[in-house]
Formats: sequence, C-alpha cells, structure tokens
Amino acid sequence: MLTAIAGMMALAMDLGKAWNLETELQHAADACALVGATQLNGLAGARVRAIEACTNEVSKLIDNEQKFASDGLGADVTFDTKKTFDADGKSENRDIKFYTSLPIATSPEATMDAEAKYIEANVFPREVSFSFSAVVGAVSSASPRARAVAGFEKFFCDSPQIMMCNPNEPPEGDPAAKFDFYEHCPDYGSGPSCVGRGIAMKAHAGGGKIAPGEMGFLALNVYDPKTDTNKLVTGAKNLMEALAAVQSNGVCTDNLVTTEPGNMTSLDRFINVRYDLYWDDADRDDSSLQPSPVVGKGLVVPPGWDPEKDTCKFNPASSKGDWNKPVDAYIGPGKHTPEPDGAGGNLVDGTTGMGVMNSPIQAMAYPKDACTYKAADVDSGYPVVGGTESCLFSDGGEQIGTGQWDGQTYLDLYHPGMIEDSFLLPLCGPGTCADLPNSLDPFIGPDNKLSRWELYNWEKKFDGTTYPNMAYEAEPVCYKPGKKLNEDYSLPEDPSLVGALDRRIIIMAVVNCISMDGGRTQVPRTEPHDAVAVFITEPMGYTVPDTLFGELVDPNGLNFDNVMQTRIRDRILLLE
Repeated sequence: MLTAIAGMMALAMDLGKAWNLETELQHAADACALVGATQLNGLAGARVRAIEACTNEVSKLIDNEQKFASDGLGADVTFDTKKTFDADGKSENRDIKFYTSLPIATSPEATMDAEAKYIEANVFPREVSFSFSAVVGAVSSASPRARAVAGFEKFFCDSPQIMMCNPNEPPEGDPAAKFDFYEHCPDYGSGPSCVGRGIAMKAHAGGGKIAPGEMGFLALNVYDPKTDTNKLVTGAKNLMEALAAVQSNGVCTDNLVTTEPGNMTSLDRFINVRYDLYWDDADRDDSSLQPSPVVGKGLVVPPGWDPEKDTCKFNPASSKGDWNKPVDAYIGPGKHTPEPDGAGGNLVDGTTGMGVMNSPIQAMAYPKDACTYKAADVDSGYPVVGGTESCLFSDGGEQIGTGQWDGQTYLDLYHPGMIEDSFLLPLCGPGTCADLPNSLDPFIGPDNKLSRWELYNWEKKFDGTTYPNMAYEAEPVCYKPGKKLNEDYSLPEDPSLVGALDRRIIIMAVVNCISMDGGRTQVPRTEPHDAVAVFITEPMGYTVPDTLFGELVDPNGLNFDNVMQTRIRDRILLLE
C-alpha cells in the first residue's frame, strides 16, 4: 500500500508540473494569436505585422515565462521571428501560420495578405523531467505543447434587421462582388465616393428573390456583450418592431447575416415613428419608439388639429386627423425663388418675418437628388448632372444618385437671409457666417459641400436650452402628447440610450442579392465596406409608395461635435 500511495503522490506531483507547464505554454500561444489577429485587416503587410506583433508584444508579458521546463531552453516562451514567404506565398515561419477559413485542418494556407483571416500560433514541445515517477518505474518526462487560433471579425452595432442589395453586383450576379463605399458609386463628374449621394430603396413585397433597388429583412444573430449571449430575431412583424425601436449601443451582430423572407409593405408604419408619426396611439408614449429631436417631414395637418385628441398617422388617403402632404408643395430643383416671379415659382410672398408662414411651400422635407425628378420639374438653368428620373433604378439596378440636391430652396424657406452661398459651396466660408444667430456653425465635410446629413446635424444642435437652428415646426408634437421637447422631456428619453444611434440613421448590411438563393439563406456581408449608413431624408412613402429615400453617410464613423459614434467595431476571438 505504501508503494502504491507513493506512486500516486509522485504521479500527482509530476503531472501537476506538466499541466502547469502546458498552461503556461497555452497562455503564450493564446496571447500570440490574439495580438497577431489584430493586424489581419486585409491590407498589404498584414501577415508581417502579425508576426511582429506576436514576437514583440508577447515577449513583454509577465506571464510569458514558464517555470517548470527542465530542458535548459530558458524561462521565456519564444516564437520564430522569420517574416518571409515561399514561392507560393505561404509563411515560412515555423511557429506562425495564416489561413483563409475555419476549421484550420481543412483550410488552405493564406498566400496573400488580403485572404489571411486567421492566425495559428504554435508553441513547440518543452520538456519537463519527472523526479518521483521515475523512482517508481513510471515515465521519466513529458513534453507538452500548445496551439491557438484567432481571427479578426467585424461587428455591426446598433444595426437594425435590414439589408440592401449590392449596387455594384453585375446583372448576371457575382457572389464575390465587393462594395467599396469610397470607390463603387457612379461617377457623375464628382468622383466615385458614395458620401452625400441620394439613395432610394423599395420595400420587398415578399415572394421571389430580392432584386437590386430593393431592401429586405435580416434574421440577425444578435450578440449582446453585456450578457455574452446571442438571440436570433425572425419573423416580419418582430423585425419591423425591432426596426422601429431605439437600440442601445451594446448590441452587435457578426459578419454573417441570414436573409429573412417577409412582406415589407407595411414597413412605413414602423420606420416613420422616427419622424414622430404613429399608427397606434398607444405607441406615442413608449420610450423605445421615440422620434428624432428634429422631424421636419414636409407634411401638414388640417386646421384645428390637436395632437392630444387626433391621430398621428401619415396616410395621404385618410380623412381629417392625419398628417398629409401639403397642397402647396415643393415643385422641383430651381423652380422656387425667394422673390415673387409668377405662378408656381414663388418661395415666399414678400411679407416680412420668417416668410415661411405665408409661403406657397407650406412644408418641405429635405429634397431628393435632382436626378430623381422628372426633367420637366428641374429648372433648365439648374446646375445638375442628368436632371432625369432615370438616375435611379436603371436597367442595371443602379439605385444611387449624383448627390446634387436643391439645398438652396430649403435654406431660403426655413433659414431665410442666413445663407448666400450656393449649396454647392461651403455653408460657412470666409466672412459668410456673421449673420448666423449663434455660434453653432454647421459642419462641412472634406468634399467642401453641404450634405443633407450635415445640414440636419446643424439644425439639431443643442445649446443647453433649445435647438436654435431647428427648422420651423420641426420638433416632435406627437411623442408624449401635451408635453414639449426639452421642457418636459429630452431625447433620448431613457438615460441608458444616450449612446444610441441617431434616429434618422439606419445602418444596412450590403448583400449580393442576385447571387443568393431565395428564402432564408446565411450569407456574408460584402467586403471591404460591407455596410452603409443611410440618413432618412423624408418619411417612407412620402413620394413613392413603399419606398425609402435617404442619403448615404460614411458608415465607419459618424463624427459630429467631436462625439464619435462608431458603429462598426472589431472583435478578436480565440476560435480553436
């Protein structure tokens, strides 16, 4: 019995040393894979940077030392520093390899930086000698090793359950078609960047495949880092309700999305809560269905309308009590001037004051791209490229405009006398901002033009007591009826939603619709820029039934007032 007990004690002590050595080696392998994966962004030199990150950074870690190996190779756990590649482009590093997919056992090695999605870090065997086990005739040593695989994944946070078709996919389809936000928009003489371009998407009516120019639902596998859990949201009704609700900035989705067939013909009822338009009165006091603080929507209500007694629906065919398009509406680019010039051409009637009260234009949303209007509705002298309705939804499925819009009419209507420059020029150039009513100057992007998104952010700037730049009658009146914005409530209402994405922005996955199968299918977003941010410029259905008009905004960073609202995040994961 004493011999058996001694043997068991010897085995426990020696195996304990081996297990501890293996743990130390595994820590080093994990650290190498994780720090290396941070460099796998697909750009040139990514694999070399990954090797350098591993060999340089892991050596600095305190727990990178091993204490149990008896092979005389030193306390540090080291990795091969070789940064060369063979004739096929494969890594010649002994310890660090790169792969294109999972699982590693069946994946080809990456031969280019652009296809290196995963890194494998290997710590080769370190020997630990056994003292007691050898005495009782058991094994005299062990040689544990360690291995780790990590990957760089892109996550999309605050992303509603919605997708758009890749406008760059060819008509015959291509599952590998890319959509680079900065290179793949049509060049109408102003460059290929998509920033500031108008976009139109029709809601998919269900049945058949989603076509370019349409948008559809996604059944997203939503990851919540706070609880480290995933939840699959499916079903058209559930997805529309989720789309209507304010989403906190802690909910993210991975790079794979699942298309969800469903009828979107009633989507406008859910999208338009962002414009302070409510189909059900019970929703008007729901903090998860709050609107944007600026909701100028180009709609009017009948005389005597009371938000506490009447409805807040938008349905042009309805009777008294609903919001409707004005009889005297915006005609088209270049058709309105600040001074009277005949029928159909007036902006104001020459009265003093704001002018908007007596304007032939009763209410005006942000104009669409000029090329979406009929040629007859665009003034012949208006500086646009195209001036034809064929700019959107061409035979090739193009759904993006030129980015030229009638900002001057909007400014003359709601901000008369403030802006003298053309909308094609900076809103605030040298000496042109002296007559602004406050110091909240508008942001102008590097393109030197005023976009609708930039104008909206100027109008919604808050100076601590009010929104001094807000367009006339552009604050919510339906949400929390009987209460006034910033006097009785603020937006967002729930303090936990302070970091939520602006209610006029929707982030959409870009999917190669022509190539995907009908029905529910899991597909990757396109790369390298596989999401678009769409600024909603008018209520859905305002101009065309079941169609959402907006403006494309750079999705990688929505940065105004020095507050970064980045919604595309990177996550590094240990995968094997």
